[in-house]
Amino acid sequence: MERIGKAGAPVLVIDDFHPDPESLVEQAASQPGYAATSKYYPGVRARGTLEYVRGVRQQLRVLFPDVFGAPNDVVPTECNFSLVTLPAEETIPFQRIPHFDGTDMHTIAVLHYLCEPRHGGTAFYRHRRTGYEVIAPGNVGQYRQAVDEDIRRSGLPAPGYVNGSSDLFECIASFDAAFNRALVYRGTSLHSGSIPADFVPDANPRTGRLTLNSFFQLQTAG
Repeated sequence: MERIGKAGAPVLVIDDFHPDPESLVEQAASQPGYAATSKYYPGVRARGTLEYVRGVRQQLRVLFPDVFGAPNDVVPTECNFSLVTLPAEETIPFQRIPHFDGTDMHTIAVLHYLCEPRHGGTAFYRHRRTGYEVIAPGNVGQYRQAVDEDIRRSGLPAPGYVNGSSDLFECIASFDAAFNRALVYRGTSLHSGSIPADFVPDANPRTGRLTLNSFFQLQTAG
């Protein structure tokens, strides 16, 4: 486990995460229902399987209390195969800056890479003006106001994916993609996929930037 930035937010890196990752790639390739389910995600998604979610829950529930604090059970809330398919020049403003998945400190993201390292990993960021690395209920309003002010002063970021520090955000930690590697972190941390400048969108799960993205809710057992 690493603690990143001034906030010391925990990030857990687990290699060899699944016993048969190739079977997950084949499941992804056989999925008929890929669709652009969110205007914010720069690609398409299809639902993961209940079997996968159960396995992840069993694997991680023992680790979560030590890494993320007192709640000692985890409940899955979402799981999707995800493929980045949007060309960089077509990104909307939201996709050109780091993001957070919500302000609930008990929401845990599990990002499972099922692609080659060349497709880019994930990085975490600090907003330069506010110094915020973690967006929670107490600072989300101020953060959004500050970002709006940044954009009024500097203009919208140019089309393209986030990959490293910028005038508005400082990269505080970066993790490379590796086949069958998982990153586990709080969704409140500012983060973004590190999409390389030469990235070519690919909608084929066997060759594209395929990940399995799951969210869990930390709860107190009993």
